[in-house]
Amino acid sequence: MSVALLAAGTALGGEAEPGRQAVAVDELTGLKIAPGWEHARAHCGACHSWRLVTGNRGDQDSWLALIRWMQDTQKLWPIPEPTLTELVDYLAAAYPPGTASRRAPLASHLLPPLTPVPAGLSEPDS
Repeated sequence: MSVALLAAGTALGGEAEPGRQAVAVDELTGLKIAPGWEHARAHCGACHSWRLVTGNRGDQDSWLALIRWMQDTQKLWPIPEPTLTELVDYLAAAYPPGTASRRAPLASHLLPPLTPVPAGLSEPDS
C-alpha cells in the first residue's frame, strides 16, 4: 500500500493551515486513512470513482441515507453490521459536512433538451 501525507485542509502539494495535522492518504484511492477506510475502498470503489467518494460530504445520517438510497434504487448489495456502522462512521469523520469539492449542478439552459417518450414505449422502472 502506498501512502501520502495530506495536510488537513489543503490540496495535495498545498500548505497546511496552522495547527492542522497531516492526514495519511492512500495514493491509489485518495481516501483518508482512518479506521473504517478499508470498507469505503471495498464498497464504494466497486461502483464509483474515488473522486466522487472523496468529493462528497455529509454527517452520519446523510451518509446512511445515501447508502440506503443506493440499496433501494441502485442495487447496492446488503452491507452487514458492524461493517455498515464502521463505514458510515468513517465517511462522516473523513468527509464531514462542509464545502464539497464537486462542481455545482449545471444550469438548466446548459442541459440537453428532454425528449418525450415515444408512444407505445414506457418509462424505465425507477
